[in-house]
Amino acid sequence: MITLPGFTITEHLYESNNSHIYRGYRRTDERPVVLKMLRKEYPTPLELARFRREYEMTQTLKIAGVIQASELVEYKNTLIIVLEDFGGESLTRLLRSSQFTVSQGDFVTRGSDH
Repeated sequence: MITLPGFTITEHLYESNNSHIYRGYRRTDERPVVLKMLRKEYPTPLELARFRREYEMTQTLKIAGVIQASELVEYKNTLIIVLEDFGGESLTRLLRSSQFTVSQGDFVTRGSDH
């Protein structure tokens, strides 16, 4: 895991082709956060520009149910988006858990319900 000044990282949540997602908290206010970091150690200027744009777009969305971005942090040669952590778990992780079961009926809705 990474060491990021001002944050304590407690868990690596996810890894994609483009990014790593971590869970932790900001030390100044003990607020739980999710940290999204570009995967490449040396991202291209275009990749950095896209990531900045993702942050800007996420930060401007003030819609209920949409996760909020609070800051963009420079880390070595890359960027990290700091997001609110509402304590959610990935569906993949839940489905792998022996404590979570889903029936087909949980996902099927009747046409009249729409």
